[in-house]
Amino acid sequence: MKNDDLRPFPSADPAEFDIIDALLTHLPALWSPAEESDAPGVNAFAVRDAWDALCGHGISGLLVPTECGGQGASLSRSLSVAWALSRIPAPVPFLSTAIIAPLVAIALGERGLLTEIATGDSVVAVAFGGRVEGDGEWDTVVHGEVTNVLHGIDADRWLVVARTAEDKVTLLAVDRPASAVREPGPDLTRPTARARFDGMSVRRLAEGVEPLVEEVVRRAHLVRCVEVLAAATVAASQDTAVLSAVSVAVTAVRSAAAATDLHARCEQSQLRLACDRTATVARLVGDRRRGAGSLRSERCVQRATSASRWLPPVA
Repeated sequence: MKNDDLRPFPSADPAEFDIIDALLTHLPALWSPAEESDAPGVNAFAVRDAWDALCGHGISGLLVPTECGGQGASLSRSLSVAWALSRIPAPVPFLSTAIIAPLVAIALGERGLLTEIATGDSVVAVAFGGRVEGDGEWDTVVHGEVTNVLHGIDADRWLVVARTAEDKVTLLAVDRPASAVREPGPDLTRPTARARFDGMSVRRLAEGVEPLVEEVVRRAHLVRCVEVLAAATVAASQDTAVLSAVSVAVTAVRSAAAATDLHARCEQSQLRLACDRTATVARLVGDRRRGAGSLRSERCVQRATSASRWLPPVA
């Protein structure tokens, strides 16, 4: 892959360069642990400052409709930003807040949440797990434990994908639980959290939404493919075999994203092809990467090779 191919998801929006420049001003502090930090290697305060700067350039509102203060962009447009952020790599809540949460909120007509996301007033995490009891929007409680909540500690709000006693998939909204704690993990660029719900009162957004959750998860996996591929170009920048595999995978991702934009649905077969080719790249990076490198390079290795335990498997 040549240098001029390192931006394989080009955008007509010149503001993208300003967005990345804004983030780079915060880069020196991003990997400097603050005193009493609960995440070794990551400065949570610098991460939030960097995210706020990105929100000021419209990153959080990429997918948010214009009437709610966002850009109303396509999935393909968001991939160009995912690529740029993952080559840094930036430990900001892009996937959870700017991709997954808006897709859910748009489908459910949650205009208030969409506005908060677009303005940067809310950082949102998405948790999968828990058991729902009760009826109605406000007469609902959730029990159980959730783990691997991407950017759970960084978030103000959590969207919880839980199940009822009848095994119906239910979407809930709640402020970040007081029981949330950061989990140790191999990828410092994607911090996760766990929490226990002991009869916690929540707002029920919708019930019986398996198709919606499935579609959102598929699109999230597509963005995750881009994050892995972008990080791989830094982690193994001189390895022609890795870069060749990245080029093949990028073609599959482009096709899947274009079809998703066209048909408003992420086709399973195309997504699986993109995921399989991305997995090949991840294995190559893990097998061929040897010895110490720069901090940035090592973080990109983490991002390229760590399993996506914070997303359910592709259905």
